[in-house]
Amino acid sequence: MAKAITNGTVVYELKVANPNQIANFDVGKLTKSVGDDLTRFNNKGVQGVVVKGTDAAKIVKDVIADLGAKKVKAPHLRAGVCGKDLIFLVTDTASPSYEKSCVLVADYVGLKDRLAKEKGAVVNLDPGDKVIDRAAKDMAKKFGAKPTTAATANFGITGTTAIVLLAHGDEDKNSSGQIYGKDFAGKTPAEIVKLLLDNPDAKKRLSPEYAGTIYLDGCFTAQGSAMQNYTKQVWDLLKGRGLTKASVKGNLGLAATTKKGDEIITTTEADERDTKLRKQIDDERKLKLAAINKKYDALWAAKYKAKNDQVGLKNDPETKKLQAEADALEGALGKKYQAEAKKIPGLNVKNFVGQFGLSVLN
Repeated sequence: MAKAITNGTVVYELKVANPNQIANFDVGKLTKSVGDDLTRFNNKGVQGVVVKGTDAAKIVKDVIADLGAKKVKAPHLRAGVCGKDLIFLVTDTASPSYEKSCVLVADYVGLKDRLAKEKGAVVNLDPGDKVIDRAAKDMAKKFGAKPTTAATANFGITGTTAIVLLAHGDEDKNSSGQIYGKDFAGKTPAEIVKLLLDNPDAKKRLSPEYAGTIYLDGCFTAQGSAMQNYTKQVWDLLKGRGLTKASVKGNLGLAATTKKGDEIITTTEADERDTKLRKQIDDERKLKLAAINKKYDALWAAKYKAKNDQVGLKNDPETKKLQAEADALEGALGKKYQAEAKKIPGLNVKNFVGQFGLSVLN
């Protein structure tokens, strides 16, 4: 029976107009497209979902052979939902009888249903801090959860439910001047692991079977070389305690939480360049405003100072002209900053994280 992909469910597509274009197939892009689809769907990211990309690659290899044998003319490669499964389907736009397919993710529809019901665990490790309190509230809203604290958190979580720990992160420099995350919530990596695994109540401890992602959501948590990377140290310690299926991620720089629960990250290097750029813009502003103010002072001295006529100065057409010139300067400098800031890599990047452990999809 011919396979059919449900309308509106295609997550990957490649149309081959000539034989050479089949080389554009990339199993990595196929797998990523599935992860992107699930992330868009549940807004939280996923972990440990098996996508049978190698089966798709085998099909493409067969299609290449069929192209050489002229059994197919214009292959159409797609990934989408068929029934309840996510399938990889190859048809021929020139011949309706040609078809090859495989299942990429079994019960994909059911997976999405489960993800829709799944709530994350959001833990505020700096309660009482206004910035973190607000961030925890926004993050909890994103995950459909209620924020807790270290004292009340329940890590007796199974499956792939995300765990978000929010706190301030502190940075330091090594001997070569590289920035790294020194601590998080004032705790060492070992203390974070103890919080997750050593609750006096066994039911509140993270299970060795946990296969989700633990997000150390604070500044600089994933910044630094392997030996000094705070996030990697937590991951290594968890592995040593038997949690081999979990992953740990952290931020690659300064972090600011949006109302939608996303993190806007700026790397140390980008922050330094941005600071220099802002100073350049500010210096230019001061120089040009000084010239405008000089004209303003001259107007005051020439026409209004003797009578201390503030009203006359305010209503003078030249004053309004100078004010318009100052407003235009602010607008131009704002546009100049925005244009130059866009050229700085690592500045204000949405959800820019470093992750250790299982990739989002396997």
